[in-house]
Amino acid sequence: MEIVAKVRVARSNQIYLSAHIPQAVHVSLDAAMFPSKYERFALYPSELFEKYIQMVGVNKGEHIILYSRGPLGGMMFSAKFAWLFKPGDWTAKDMIAENNIKFEELEGKKGEKLYMERTEEMSCNQSPLTARMSRGLVNFLDARIRGQFDGTEDTGLDPHRVNGSNIPGFKSAPAAELVNENGLMKGAEEIRQCEWTGSSFFMSPYS
Repeated sequence: MEIVAKVRVARSNQIYLSAHIPQAVHVSLDAAMFPSKYERFALYPSELFEKYIQMVGVNKGEHIILYSRGPLGGMMFSAKFAWLFKPGDWTAKDMIAENNIKFEELEGKKGEKLYMERTEEMSCNQSPLTARMSRGLVNFLDARIRGQFDGTEDTGLDPHRVNGSNIPGFKSAPAAELVNENGLMKGAEEIRQCEWTGSSFFMSPYS
C-alpha cells in the first residue's frame, strides 16, 4: 500500500483543505516535532514519532511519498520531514538502478572527478566540474520561479548570510512554466516552445 502525505506546518491546514492530492494525508511538523529549550523544532524519541506516524494512517511495510508547498520550491518542509525518518527502524525504498547515479560513477574519460570538491589546495571554482559547466558540458537546473532566480522576488533566504539569488553556473529552468493556467502539465509542443527546453539552451554555458 502506498501513502501520499502532504507536509505543511499546522497553521496552513486551511491551505491543505483547499487543495491537495486526492487521498493525501496532512502531516504537521508542529505535531511531529516539539519546541525545546534551545530548538524551535526538536526531535521526539523514535518510538513517540512512530506513534504519530501511525495516527496519520501509515503502518509498517507501507511506502510513503512526501510532498509540500511553500519556500524553496516546496522542498523545505518535505525534506525536513524526510529527515525525521532517520532515527528508528525505517527503511528507504530502493531506487531504480538505472536512474541512480553514484558519485564514483561521475568520472571523465581521463579519470578526473566531475563532482564538486573543496579542499585546502583547490577551491570549487577550480574543480573539473566547474570547468565543464563553464563550457556548457554539464547542466545544473534551478527549478524555482524565474523571479527568485533573478533576485527580483523574495527567495526566502537570509540576505545577510546568502550572497546573491542563485548559484553561479546554474541555469534558470522554472518548473512552473511547464504548467498551464488550469494547473495541468502543458502539452509536448507547448513545452518545446519554452525558452529553456531547446538544445541551444543546454549547449550554452551560464544561461
